[in-house]
Amino acid sequence: MQQDLSEVLARLQARFVQSPHAPELRAGLQDYFDAALCTPRTDGRLTAEQAAAVAEGLALLRQICNAQPPKAEDPIFRVSLSELCENLAFACDLLCAPADRRLFYCGEAEVDAVCRPHAVLWALLNLLANAISYTRGKYIFLCAAKRPNGTVLRVSAEGIFPFSRFETQLTRRGGGLWYAAQTAALHGGTLLLSHADGYSPVTLALPHTETAASVWETPDFTDWLADRLSPVYTALSGIPMP
Repeated sequence: MQQDLSEVLARLQARFVQSPHAPELRAGLQDYFDAALCTPRTDGRLTAEQAAAVAEGLALLRQICNAQPPKAEDPIFRVSLSELCENLAFACDLLCAPADRRLFYCGEAEVDAVCRPHAVLWALLNLLANAISYTRGKYIFLCAAKRPNGTVLRVSAEGIFPFSRFETQLTRRGGGLWYAAQTAALHGGTLLLSHADGYSPVTLALPHTETAASVWETPDFTDWLADRLSPVYTALSGIPMP
């Protein structure tokens, strides 16, 4: 099985290099994951071969997601950003404990905004994945806060991230920071880097809008953890876990 799946994944990776926006990529990945997950062990857990195949597939899925910037026609909702960030931090904290990383929500209790939730979710996951991968420290903080003209979402990790490198990554199409910057720009906001007390907070700032929108139901952290193909697993797929 592993050899066959490796051949399938190699073809999908080659297709991605040729055309990152090819619609058949997602269909091909779905078939790939169906095959990788079709026969778990009797206790419901994956074999070592299956786990490796899923991890490799998720790494490609992460590349595909980053190559598809959010669009203006994507649906907007009123989103509880505080609840989203709190659930996101808890899910990532549980998954990253083996890598000696701890993630905590340290923002305000009630922060909401009208935005495109899936784009904001994926942008935050990119910022968290970067922080988990590159920080020299153990603790990472995710914050949502109100401001007079909008809201801010901030990921803080120990270490100094050079401004020159940050600016370069913003223009590297298909990268995590590029996607986050695209999300900010689509909402009329911005992505900022600062340095303070040995930390390098990256802030996604969203302006306030009075647009009427339905309330988005925030996924529970257990939904992300129970789904092996969830955005959380996808975003963290490239991070080594002991």
